[in-house]
Amino acid sequence: MNTRKFSTRIGGGLLGLIAALAIGVVFAASAQAQSQDPRMNKDARNSDSADAQRYRDAEMNRGRNPSSPTDSQPNRNLEAKLTLTNTSSNEIKSVLWRVSFIHPTTFAVLETREITSKSKIAPGKEKTLKKTIRIPRPVKVTGLNGKTYAVVPTMTTALDSVTYADGTTSKTP
Repeated sequence: MNTRKFSTRIGGGLLGLIAALAIGVVFAASAQAQSQDPRMNKDARNSDSADAQRYRDAEMNRGRNPSSPTDSQPNRNLEAKLTLTNTSSNEIKSVLWRVSFIHPTTFAVLETREITSKSKIAPGKEKTLKKTIRIPRPVKVTGLNGKTYAVVPTMTTALDSVTYADGTTSKTP
């Protein structure tokens, strides 16, 4: 009788172990199937190309909202502005001005573009000149924490010269 109790206990224990292994195999197969399904995998669902993430970070650092998700290509244009007051007695007929993009940490000039605006500005009047230009790609900057971030270069504008209606040119308006 004692042998029967012993074999019943071993058989019950063995049956329980086999059932636990079978349940473990079923759950492992289910978890593996879910990890291969992008709808169930949080990492795959939230992943994006590194370039897209860097561009969004750069947009946020520049103080603008990232482009809408419906856009196929993010907006890479920026409006440069220069406000000018004509302090001379002659009318200004054109303005040569410069837009420079500066590295945010090294302050090195990365790119400069010259713009000629044909705009009449009467003596004593003020006018804001505007030009839509393509911004350069974000630059990589290493933060204090050691991480690398993509940041859009800082934009500056400067006056080069003005041409008056009588044909003379000056560095100051």
